[in-house]
Amino acid sequence: MTHAQVRRSKRAAPIRMTGMDDPRADPPEAERLIEGFTPEQLRNLYRSILLPRMIEEKMLLLLRQGRLAKWFSGIGQEAIATGVVTALEPRDFVLPMHRNLGVFTGRDVDLRLATGVIRGTARGIDAGGALLVDTAAGRRRFVSGEVSVRIAS
Repeated sequence: MTHAQVRRSKRAAPIRMTGMDDPRADPPEAERLIEGFTPEQLRNLYRSILLPRMIEEKMLLLLRQGRLAKWFSGIGQEAIATGVVTALEPRDFVLPMHRNLGVFTGRDVDLRLATGVIRGTARGIDAGGALLVDTAAGRRRFVSGEVSVRIAS
């Protein structure tokens, strides 16, 4: 068997995801789109991928206009973050770095907090591994994949 024949033999049937919101769509056909997922679950996954893409495109536009100093684009990686967040339980932690906007949008994180600068005094690490920081709003716990701490002078 040639390499091309192997590729063709393993190729799955195409997945059609358009028309899922069409009220005239045949529910049994829609349920066969991707085995194990209902049409509603597929719509939710699609929206979870679409939201960070829309934010990414807006941020890149602002960057090109000089209205934003920097942005680490994650365009093309939205499905990865969506898949990870979908598989997590509410009690699970995920420590994203840059280019993982879909993790923040999928976990309903306040994007102002996720993209902003928080000033305060580090007070140690709690029993759960979170960095304790005294801020103007009071003591806050931070669990992050990246924290920049500077020594106060």
